[in-house]
Amino acid sequence: MDERRLAVYRAAIHPSLAVAIPFLFLVLLDRLLRVLVLDLVLAPNPPGTILVLLLTGGAQAAVANTLAREKVGGGLPRLRELLVILILAAAVFMTTRGYLFAGDIVPTKPEVIYALALVLVMWLTCFSLHRAFREREVFLSTITGIDGTELRTAVRSYSTEATESVARMRQVKRVVIWFQLLVLLAFSAALLGGRDVSGGLLLLVVLHLALGLAYTAALNGYQEEQGYFGGGFVLPVSLRRRRVGAALLFVALAAVLVWPTVRAEPPLPASYLETFFSWLNDLLTPDGPREVRRQAMSLSSSRAQESEQTREFAHMIGERPGSDLAARLFQALLATVLVALGGVLAVFLVRPLFSRDFGEILRTLSVGRLLRGLAAGLSQALDAALQVVRRLAAAGAGAAAPGGAS
Repeated sequence: MDERRLAVYRAAIHPSLAVAIPFLFLVLLDRLLRVLVLDLVLAPNPPGTILVLLLTGGAQAAVANTLAREKVGGGLPRLRELLVILILAAAVFMTTRGYLFAGDIVPTKPEVIYALALVLVMWLTCFSLHRAFREREVFLSTITGIDGTELRTAVRSYSTEATESVARMRQVKRVVIWFQLLVLLAFSAALLGGRDVSGGLLLLVVLHLALGLAYTAALNGYQEEQGYFGGGFVLPVSLRRRRVGAALLFVALAAVLVWPTVRAEPPLPASYLETFFSWLNDLLTPDGPREVRRQAMSLSSSRAQESEQTREFAHMIGERPGSDLAARLFQALLATVLVALGGVLAVFLVRPLFSRDFGEILRTLSVGRLLRGLAAGLSQALDAALQVVRRLAAAGAGAAAPGGAS
């Protein structure tokens, strides 16, 4: 393990995995849930939802790397980041849906709240996965530039970091497996329910399965590589590439074999599901369906009587002289509380802009420095991409050499 390879892990591989794993899962699960039930009760997602989800994951990874590089800890910066992302996402969703142009600035629309929930889940999942990969980076930083007996001794000396790294990789693998199971469960429900599954949705399911197997193969390689470190050996990079390629090849062969069996009509009629759930309802209801319906009707009638009495009581209270004054006082108190909470939130969000550190950054900031930093970042990314291409070409040439010799 050298410093260059560790830098590639920190800057590209680990953040990309932390973003890619939940991104495709959320996009695909949203599509499947809409095919099943959400399209019947919820308006379509605001335009740009997928792009906002991707930008949310990228922003989380960039901020996490920046805070780690500056050695900034604590939960307040991350909470501030999450609030800013949610506020900007709500503004984007309200704009793309046209509510802001109509003068409606309250983001309480069901489709907007649902899209914000997707953004929140995306950020939390990316944060958890990136934090898990960060533990692996901590362990790798303790064994950079050494091998043999020295490497074996370092792994034993940093056994706590090694154990935590393995535990976090297992945690990430469990997340990947659960994502695969949830997607397959929703997809099976759509097929059994006779829903119209488009070719694009089927392609997304196959892609999610292929990437899930590739992620699992890569994570297994990480764990085995750490076992090799304990023995003083460095796992060859070509071995990990062959494993990931084998996983993708397995998915491709499975798709070729299964594709002829896919048909437009569902494998089971919808009446089978209706009969099954009716039987399940009768089985779980000890009093029988007729008595249950009779009890439900009596319960609904009693609730209707209670609601009527409540309305009469409220009407009686509303006729009292002091009720209007009490309502106005309550509204004023509620408005005061909301304004106070909004002020506290605004101060919490903009407070870092008035800190001494931010002032020093502004004093040393210049356009030339920004351009030089951007050029250096692009150069590093290009060098990393070229290095990956060279390794792939070398691996392909090495694999083709025995065939040519024979």
